[in-house]
Amino acid sequence: MINIAGNSMYQGMHSLETFVAAGFGRARTAVTKSSDRVRAREGLARIEGIRNALTDSLLVAGKTFATETPVTTGSKIDARTRRAIGTTGNPKEILEMGRKGELGPLAVNAFGAMTRVPGRFLMSEDEFFKGIASRASLYEQAQMRAHEIYEKTLETGGSVEDAQEAAALERANILNDPPEEIKMRAEESARELTFQSELKGWLGQAQGAMSHPIAKLFVPFFRTPANIMKSTLQRSPVMAVYPGFYKKLRAGGREADLAMAKVAMGSTIMSAFAYASFGLDDEERSVRIIGRGPSDPQARAAL
Repeated sequence: MINIAGNSMYQGMHSLETFVAAGFGRARTAVTKSSDRVRAREGLARIEGIRNALTDSLLVAGKTFATETPVTTGSKIDARTRRAIGTTGNPKEILEMGRKGELGPLAVNAFGAMTRVPGRFLMSEDEFFKGIASRASLYEQAQMRAHEIYEKTLETGGSVEDAQEAAALERANILNDPPEEIKMRAEESARELTFQSELKGWLGQAQGAMSHPIAKLFVPFFRTPANIMKSTLQRSPVMAVYPGFYKKLRAGGREADLAMAKVAMGSTIMSAFAYASFGLDDEERSVRIIGRGPSDPQARAAL
């Protein structure tokens, strides 16, 4: 339930950030006259993609749950061996072993499938959200390309009707038969929005060590928390002292709009929780969020 709530809120926030970035882009281009910016119609395209992906994503999640095999690459279960007990988690294949009288393999695979039930649910849920994120990214990219074609048609002397027709054709072509480059971007967006992006730098180097079975006893998940940490920092006031943030702002364009939107959205949310945690409303409602409280059981009970 935590994972479902986290993925739902993060994808919702990402869609909202697109609209906020569009606002920053509109204000920035009013000064710089640059056409390279995020547009509100991209956010609408994301929402359309999410709506159209719900049924397909449910089917993909169901297939993953039935076969215990993810359809896409990557998983929050970043173990060296995904199936350490048995050779299959597919109930049909396990039952077929029983019909053939292979009782030993039947018992081993049934036991393995039983121990991996939590992982089966986790993979299925992730496949659902990756399907939604991938389709949302596809629709967003299709809208971006359609707008580019629209602008180019007008620049080359075409009429508004010609531009609209060319844009609609480009959008339909991408949605029906997306180029490999757009597919890869959609897949990367799916991994990013489910916190499964490949780690780079020292985090990537540490990931191999953290996948060791002994390390898993103490750190069962590494890549996902690391990606959550990175995503949080990208949206926090800490970015004000990060040189890479100002590099994006100086470069301008879509990257600057998205970077500003992330910091604005994240800092606003963090400030709201900070305000609530210190009970700053008034003296009559001085409720403070303090977490677990004292470690002593009696003192905690008294509190």
